[in-house]
Amino acid sequence: MEFYGDKICVLCLTKNFNEDLKSHFNIFSNPVEYEVIEGVKNPINEGDMDVNLWTILKHSTSDPVSCDILKNHLNIIRKYYDAGIQSLFIMEEDARFPRRDPKSMETWTNSNLWMKNNLPKWDLFYFGYCCWPILASFWCTPHVIRLPTPLCAHAYVINRSGMEKVLNFVQNPTFDPNIHIDKLFVKIPGIRRYGCFPMLSFQEESPALYVKACDILNKNVTFKSFCQFNERLCLGVPFIIIAIILISLYYYLK
Repeated sequence: MEFYGDKICVLCLTKNFNEDLKSHFNIFSNPVEYEVIEGVKNPINEGDMDVNLWTILKHSTSDPVSCDILKNHLNIIRKYYDAGIQSLFIMEEDARFPRRDPKSMETWTNSNLWMKNNLPKWDLFYFGYCCWPILASFWCTPHVIRLPTPLCAHAYVINRSGMEKVLNFVQNPTFDPNIHIDKLFVKIPGIRRYGCFPMLSFQEESPALYVKACDILNKNVTFKSFCQFNERLCLGVPFIIIAIILISLYYYLK
């Protein structure tokens, strides 16, 4: 798998950095650089926090781990922006690309070609995502969709324009660092978010808050399965809305 851009960087913890972890990223023909960090000592995981379902749905909680992840993503973006990099592929250590069949490789190739040929039109490109809270996405090509509010930041590409928008936003004195990195990307005004369809990358384990929500609802659905359902639902929603409007107009004008 060849990435069209300048750099591939994987964010990983020192305790997990070994040959087994690196083997998951040997699928790329480009050199892979590793940003190895210590992480938070004695972390309090969000899954252990006393939060209700509404708080989880708002994605408004934060813990030392999520704050540290935000800081590390921003450090990587700043590092490569200062180095003059034009396009950077960032992955977290649990990002996986399980499907490498011909159709998946076609999606990968066409997504990279689209990014390369449409550089002025996008800032962030997701290979894995979950649309929330706006349950809608929009076709651009058979393999590329526009994403209004994508969550997940385990495998994304950010170009120089996107890096600049992110770094400018976090330098504002009113910026609150107690936020998840994926929610930060949604909050930045004017940042243009796209993704591949179907998505190619999934996290090895379901996020702690998602697991907690499943426990509250007494449901057992993997985050991967939910994301795959979500991506198809969100593509259908705009068509359903248009159909409702057209039917309403028909009966109104009849």
